[in-house]
Amino acid sequence: MSRQSIGNMLDRQKGFGPGFDFLRISLAVSVVAAHAPYIAMGRLNGPEPWYVFFPHYAALVVFFVLGGFLVAASGLRLSLKEFVINRGLRIIPALAVEIVLSALILGPIFTSLPLSEYFTSYGTYRYFGNIAGLVDYMLPGVFSGNPAPEVNSSLWTIPFEYMCYVLMMAVISCGLLRSRR
Repeated sequence: MSRQSIGNMLDRQKGFGPGFDFLRISLAVSVVAAHAPYIAMGRLNGPEPWYVFFPHYAALVVFFVLGGFLVAASGLRLSLKEFVINRGLRIIPALAVEIVLSALILGPIFTSLPLSEYFTSYGTYRYFGNIAGLVDYMLPGVFSGNPAPEVNSSLWTIPFEYMCYVLMMAVISCGLLRSRR
């Protein structure tokens, strides 16, 4: 009778364990639900030390840790070239679509500025820098009357995600990530 290990199961399923998708979706929904009051009521007066005791904070941490495991598994099974291609195809197309739709559809609909001013504003074009990890949450005149005027405040994660990918590329290049086989 062979022993079932998580490693054996992941090997058989090419790095994808049962329940990972459900766990990721559940954690993501928890994080979105935790941010809903912020969108409606605005930011609290600075960081609150008790925030770390809320369940959604733990969900955010677990979400990032799970992502780290999945990226490491990707680094284990792929060459450097394949890793770069896979990570690029995973993040850049969806991020680019989100940024373009926000700036060119959402922005013009919700801006309080005349469209000519919106489209000639430096802020409109600066928003496209989010694709490269140059975080800018605001579009000119968009949601400016809301308690939380950011168009997409979750963009803060993008530079950290890019940094993790670069770190993993260095680890792969140096041969520091190896399978135990």
